[in-house]
Amino acid sequence: MAEVAIGLFSALSAGAASAATAVGTGLAGAASAVGTGLTGLTAAGSSALGILQGVATVASVASTLVGGIGSAAEAETNARLAQISGDADALATQQKILDIKRDLAVKTGEARVAFAGSGLDISSASAVEGNLQDEADYQTAIEQQNAIQQKQMAALRASQYRSSGAVDLISASAKAIGQAGGYGLDIAKRG
Repeated sequence: MAEVAIGLFSALSAGAASAATAVGTGLAGAASAVGTGLTGLTAAGSSALGILQGVATVASVASTLVGGIGSAAEAETNARLAQISGDADALATQQKILDIKRDLAVKTGEARVAFAGSGLDISSASAVEGNLQDEADYQTAIEQQNAIQQKQMAALRASQYRSSGAVDLISASAKAIGQAGGYGLDIAKRG
């Protein structure tokens, strides 16, 4: 848009100067003054447009950087939430393991009471107690493995979030540098 306005003013000043030459020497001085005035107006407009373009570029660069920083911050928050989720899963697994041990104690007690109530020696319940203990150990091992896998998955998700945030920040920085460099090249082209 700025280039169109500058081109329009330049065309007006060139047209005014050539029309003055065609009309004659007396009017040529007046037309030349108008042309010079329009050229001065073009230069002033160009400076104002350059300043406005510079301000817009700075705002765009700042906006791009803030967006990248925001994405990185959001990714860090998501990473922390993933870690918290992993810790919560580990606590839930510990609760399940405690429940398994409590259930084992209840079943063992019930087996001893059943053997004692039937008139059998309580020590004869050892085979049943061994089976109950083996089952509890198996369930506990499964829960522990699940907890390890959940913790690893949470750590992996957290790492992915952090990597994504870093990529977003780097991308925003590169885009901002490109915007600033493009503005610098535009200024160099204008001279």
